[in-house]
Amino acid sequence: MSLLPVRGAALRSDARVREAARDIGARHGVDYTDDAAVTALLTERRKALGYIRAPEAAQAAGARVPKLSPQLRALLQGE
Repeated sequence: MSLLPVRGAALRSDARVREAARDIGARHGVDYTDDAAVTALLTERRKALGYIRAPEAAQAAGARVPKLSPQLRALLQGE
């Protein structure tokens, strides 16, 4: 399964899109035209989100999950 609906080559193919992607990437510290870097970032973020949404399952799988306050947990889960 591909994590990216738009590949880096598509972002690089048009000068205006390429510059916009690089400007946005510079603000966020990510080269959005680098498929491998974006895939790694998305994988890391999805894994972190899984720990927030299902900390018990993550702990059962051996992950070290920090204890969150009830208020922070509710905020992160959108409650």
